[in-house]
Amino acid sequence: MTPTGNRRVRDGAVNRKRTRPGSTVAGPAVLLVVIAVAWTAAAALDPDLAIYEVIVEPSNPLPGSSVLLTAVVENLGRSDTPAPFFVRFEVDGETLGSVVIENLSPGQRESVTVSWIAEEGVHRIVVEVDRPFDRVVEEDESNNTARLDLLVSPSADVARRLSGLRIAVAPFEDQSASGYVNVGAGVADKLSDRLTGFGIRTTDREELEGIMQEAGLNPYLLSDVVTAAGMAGADLLLTGSVVGIGVAQSALTLGAVSFCGGSAEVTLSTDVVDVLTSAILFELSAEGHYKGSTELKLDLSGLLSPEDSLDVCLGGLRTDRDAYHGGESVSIGYRNGAADAWYSVEVYTSTGTFLRWLGWRYIAAGACGSWFWNQVDSFGERVAPSVYVAKLWDGASSIASTTFQIRPGGGLLPLHDEITVGSEPFEDSIVSGAINSAVDLLLSSLVLSLEEDAPQLAAAASRAESVGAAHSPALIEAQIAATLPDGRIAINVGTDYGVSKGDFFQVINPTDSSIRGEIVIVEVRDHVSYAVKTADFDVQVGDVVRWIQP
Repeated sequence: MTPTGNRRVRDGAVNRKRTRPGSTVAGPAVLLVVIAVAWTAAAALDPDLAIYEVIVEPSNPLPGSSVLLTAVVENLGRSDTPAPFFVRFEVDGETLGSVVIENLSPGQRESVTVSWIAEEGVHRIVVEVDRPFDRVVEEDESNNTARLDLLVSPSADVARRLSGLRIAVAPFEDQSASGYVNVGAGVADKLSDRLTGFGIRTTDREELEGIMQEAGLNPYLLSDVVTAAGMAGADLLLTGSVVGIGVAQSALTLGAVSFCGGSAEVTLSTDVVDVLTSAILFELSAEGHYKGSTELKLDLSGLLSPEDSLDVCLGGLRTDRDAYHGGESVSIGYRNGAADAWYSVEVYTSTGTFLRWLGWRYIAAGACGSWFWNQVDSFGERVAPSVYVAKLWDGASSIASTTFQIRPGGGLLPLHDEITVGSEPFEDSIVSGAINSAVDLLLSSLVLSLEEDAPQLAAAASRAESVGAAHSPALIEAQIAATLPDGRIAINVGTDYGVSKGDFFQVINPTDSSIRGEIVIVEVRDHVSYAVKTADFDVQVGDVVRWIQP
């Protein structure tokens, strides 16, 4: 104790002796307070063991490979550890090994490592310090455990066995109420990318939405989504939800400078549907965790007083601002005052040159749909500062437009990019890290579940081949998805429907079924083909294209 503390104890003893008969005796209470203060002071000098980080090497192990699991333990307290203590490693509930640390001084860190032979699948790794015996009395006993989920990707043999499948991925429903933008679509896009990278053929969200728009299907009805997946030649359909997004974030702010850090948790669930029978084969869920910190930020918004963002759902077609800095996402919304219908948005220069098609949205009567443009054209090039026009398409004609400006220079506060899933600033956030972790785990669970059901997979692959054979060009009737600035025309079918370079298609006006002209395919990809006109004629997005027998 300090000299001041000793004096307080002596004063209390003197006061106790001077208490008059019949008065309240305060001595015992004072003594308890003194004991509590002394205990607190002593506790403040205890060590405090915590796990600083857990390192997995290699970070993306293959089945059968040796993995090193390293725990970095630190002492956050203000005294040495009085005795040796254990660091215990656990994989999937089974103890892998324990390592002894003899002593740890205040502020000191020490690394301990164990090895593990990786097995295919998703594994929960738990590291505990000073558990289960609690040999060390600590200031904080709640920070002695660290957990992480590790994905061990399936082998190349598994990928080859599943390569005959085609899986359609529908937009996920956002149930998180997180306030982030593009959550459901962003998660679906990430999952599609992972499936494609694994070698599984996919029908992505945008293609599936395009098919539903063309066929007049309702994306809110599972039966209609299954129908669209079947039209795309898919064997399986993935529908899912973003169940929750939780963020524990701390921030230190000094004027216009701030440093943020924290952790995020994301929970995903999905149903795997057999397209042929519409039956749900199985359900999967995954939780992603991420802990980290953001970069140092300069927030000069209070000094610059940027214009306020508006609600894009106030009515009609509108953007949330009249002007944007270079690189910011442009938010576009439309509140539907008519019947349930599909709508799409296209972006043009002020002189009428087509730049980008932003996709279809099914908007119920009275509801609002939204699109986001990242200031990139159809070729992936960033557009220059200028005035641009967003046009709303109802499948037959352009029914509304709105104008906005992109100013020179980058924005200091790109609000929409920071909260829009899939944008570059968002990808650096802890929430994006948790989403990526959850999607990776979901993919692994999906692949392992599919592998376990070999007979059904064989049947599905057989159906895929028969469906693919049925997609001969003679049966194709598709749509024009976009007209590009270089004169090329994009249609919404590709090699998946048997389209080949050199194929000819008639372009048909959907309103009166008149023939506008002919186009010839010059480039083919999985889900889209590019063509040029054989003669000069007007082409509209949404025009029907029909294969011509050579």
